[in-house]
Amino acid sequence: MKKTINNSLYTLLVSILCLPGIIVAQNEDNLWKVINNQTLSDTSRLKAIDGIAWNYIGNDPDTAVILAGLQLKLAETSGQKKFEARAFRTIGVALTNKGNYSQAIDHLLKAAKINEEMGNIKGMGNCYCSLGIVYYNQANYPKALEYHLKDLKKREEVGDKTG
Repeated sequence: MKKTINNSLYTLLVSILCLPGIIVAQNEDNLWKVINNQTLSDTSRLKAIDGIAWNYIGNDPDTAVILAGLQLKLAETSGQKKFEARAFRTIGVALTNKGNYSQAIDHLLKAAKINEEMGNIKGMGNCYCSLGIVYYNQANYPKALEYHLKDLKKREEVGDKTG
Protein backbone atom coordinates (compact mmCIF):
# COMPACT_ATOMS: atom_id res chain seq x y z
CA MET A 1 0.00 0.00 0.00
CA LYS A 2 2.77 2.44 0.97
CA LYS A 3 4.61 1.87 -2.32
CA THR A 4 1.40 2.53 -4.28
CA ILE A 5 0.86 5.81 -2.47
CA ASN A 6 4.45 6.86 -3.08
CA ASN A 7 4.15 5.95 -6.78
CA SER A 8 0.88 7.84 -7.03
CA LEU A 9 2.36 10.90 -5.36
CA TYR A 10 5.42 10.69 -7.59
CA THR A 11 3.26 10.46 -10.71
CA LEU A 12 1.16 13.40 -9.56
CA LEU A 13 4.23 15.50 -8.79
CA VAL A 14 5.85 14.75 -12.16
CA SER A 15 2.59 15.55 -13.94
CA ILE A 16 2.27 18.89 -12.17
CA LEU A 17 5.88 19.83 -12.88
CA CYS A 18 5.78 18.82 -16.55
CA LEU A 19 2.37 20.27 -17.40
CA PRO A 20 3.52 23.89 -17.90
CA GLY A 21 6.21 22.75 -20.34
CA ILE A 22 3.69 20.74 -22.33
CA ILE A 23 1.26 23.66 -22.44
CA VAL A 24 3.99 26.08 -23.59
CA ALA A 25 5.13 23.65 -26.31
CA GLN A 26 1.56 23.16 -27.55
CA ASN A 27 0.94 26.91 -27.47
CA GLU A 28 4.13 27.55 -29.46
CA ASP A 29 3.13 24.90 -32.03
CA ASN A 30 -0.21 26.67 -32.45
CA LEU A 31 1.55 30.04 -32.86
CA TRP A 32 3.80 28.61 -35.59
CA LYS A 33 0.69 27.38 -37.41
CA VAL A 34 -0.73 30.91 -37.28
CA ILE A 35 2.50 32.45 -38.58
CA ASN A 36 2.70 30.04 -41.50
CA ASN A 37 -0.97 30.38 -42.47
CA GLN A 38 -0.89 32.96 -45.28
CA THR A 39 -4.69 33.13 -45.31
CA LEU A 40 -4.83 34.70 -41.84
CA SER A 41 -4.65 38.43 -41.30
CA ASP A 42 -1.28 40.13 -40.95
CA THR A 43 -2.32 41.25 -37.47
CA SER A 44 -2.87 37.66 -36.33
CA ARG A 45 0.47 36.59 -37.78
CA LEU A 46 2.26 39.57 -36.20
CA LYS A 47 0.80 38.73 -32.79
CA ALA A 48 1.94 35.12 -33.17
CA ILE A 49 5.49 36.13 -34.12
CA ASP A 50 5.56 38.48 -31.14
CA GLY A 51 4.48 35.70 -28.80
CA ILE A 52 7.10 33.26 -30.01
CA ALA A 53 9.88 35.88 -29.99
CA TRP A 54 9.11 36.69 -26.35
CA ASN A 55 9.21 32.96 -25.53
CA TYR A 56 12.85 32.96 -26.69
CA ILE A 57 13.94 36.35 -25.34
CA GLY A 58 15.50 35.06 -22.12
CA ASN A 59 17.03 31.73 -23.09
CA ASP A 60 17.81 32.24 -26.79
CA PRO A 61 17.99 35.97 -27.57
CA ASP A 62 19.54 35.34 -31.01
CA THR A 63 16.38 33.53 -32.10
CA ALA A 64 14.26 36.31 -30.59
CA VAL A 65 16.19 38.86 -32.69
CA ILE A 66 15.63 36.83 -35.87
CA LEU A 67 11.91 36.43 -35.17
CA ALA A 68 11.51 40.11 -34.31
CA GLY A 69 13.31 40.95 -37.57
CA LEU A 70 10.66 38.93 -39.43
CA GLN A 71 7.98 40.72 -37.43
CA LEU A 72 9.51 44.08 -38.33
CA LYS A 73 9.52 43.29 -42.07
CA LEU A 74 5.90 42.11 -42.03
CA ALA A 75 4.83 45.11 -39.94
CA GLU A 76 6.56 47.52 -42.35
CA THR A 77 5.03 45.93 -45.44
CA SER A 78 1.57 45.91 -43.89
CA GLY A 79 1.92 49.42 -42.43
CA GLN A 80 1.31 48.37 -38.83
CA LYS A 81 3.30 50.84 -36.75
CA LYS A 82 2.28 49.25 -33.45
CA PHE A 83 4.02 46.03 -34.42
CA GLU A 84 7.02 47.89 -35.83
CA ALA A 85 7.47 49.41 -32.38
CA ARG A 86 6.98 46.03 -30.68
CA ALA A 87 9.57 44.43 -32.98
CA PHE A 88 12.11 47.17 -32.25
CA ARG A 89 11.50 46.75 -28.51
CA THR A 90 11.79 42.96 -28.72
CA ILE A 91 15.10 43.32 -30.54
CA GLY A 92 16.25 45.86 -27.96
CA VAL A 93 15.41 43.61 -25.02
CA ALA A 94 17.04 40.60 -26.69
CA LEU A 95 20.19 42.63 -27.36
CA THR A 96 20.15 43.74 -23.73
CA ASN A 97 20.08 40.08 -22.69
CA LYS A 98 23.08 39.48 -24.95
CA GLY A 99 24.95 42.41 -23.36
CA ASN A 100 24.96 44.45 -26.59
CA TYR A 101 23.86 47.63 -24.89
CA SER A 102 24.61 50.24 -27.54
CA GLN A 103 22.53 48.46 -30.19
CA ALA A 104 19.84 47.76 -27.60
CA ILE A 105 19.56 51.47 -26.84
CA ASP A 106 19.27 52.28 -30.57
CA HIS A 107 16.41 49.81 -31.05
CA LEU A 108 14.62 50.83 -27.87
CA LEU A 109 14.79 54.52 -28.82
CA LYS A 110 13.31 53.68 -32.25
CA ALA A 111 10.50 51.81 -30.53
CA ALA A 112 9.90 54.69 -28.12
CA LYS A 113 9.78 57.19 -31.00
CA ILE A 114 7.22 55.15 -32.95
CA ASN A 115 5.09 54.75 -29.82
CA GLU A 116 5.30 58.49 -29.19
CA GLU A 117 4.23 59.26 -32.78
CA MET A 118 1.25 56.93 -32.36
CA GLY A 119 0.35 58.31 -28.93
CA ASN A 120 0.82 54.85 -27.40
CA ILE A 121 1.57 55.87 -23.82
CA LYS A 122 1.81 52.34 -22.45
CA GLY A 123 4.21 51.37 -25.25
CA MET A 124 6.35 54.40 -24.46
CA GLY A 125 6.45 53.38 -20.81
CA ASN A 126 7.53 49.85 -21.72
CA CYS A 127 10.38 51.25 -23.83
CA TYR A 128 11.45 53.59 -21.04
CA CYS A 129 11.47 50.69 -18.59
CA SER A 130 13.65 48.65 -20.94
CA LEU A 131 15.99 51.61 -21.42
CA GLY A 132 16.24 51.98 -17.66
CA ILE A 133 17.29 48.34 -17.41
CA VAL A 134 19.98 48.83 -20.07
CA TYR A 135 21.42 51.83 -18.26
CA TYR A 136 21.25 50.01 -14.94
CA ASN A 137 23.18 47.10 -16.46
CA GLN A 138 25.80 49.61 -17.60
CA ALA A 139 25.98 51.01 -14.03
CA ASN A 140 24.76 54.38 -15.35
CA TYR A 141 22.40 54.83 -12.41
CA PRO A 142 21.37 58.46 -13.02
CA LYS A 143 20.28 57.59 -16.58
CA ALA A 144 18.59 54.39 -15.36
CA LEU A 145 16.65 56.37 -12.77
CA GLU A 146 15.70 58.98 -15.40
CA TYR A 147 14.16 56.33 -17.65
CA HIS A 148 12.47 54.43 -14.84
CA LEU A 149 10.87 57.68 -13.66
CA LYS A 150 9.70 58.36 -17.24
CA ASP A 151 8.21 54.87 -17.25
CA LEU A 152 6.47 55.50 -13.93
CA LYS A 153 4.98 58.74 -15.26
CA LYS A 154 3.56 56.98 -18.34
CA ARG A 155 2.13 54.17 -16.24
CA GLU A 156 0.46 56.70 -13.95
CA GLU A 157 -1.03 58.42 -17.01
CA VAL A 158 -2.76 55.23 -18.11
CA GLY A 159 -3.62 54.05 -14.59
CA ASP A 160 -1.35 51.01 -14.74
CA LYS A 161 -1.05 50.19 -11.06
CA THR A 162 0.63 46.81 -11.54
CA GLY A 163 3.36 48.29 -13.76
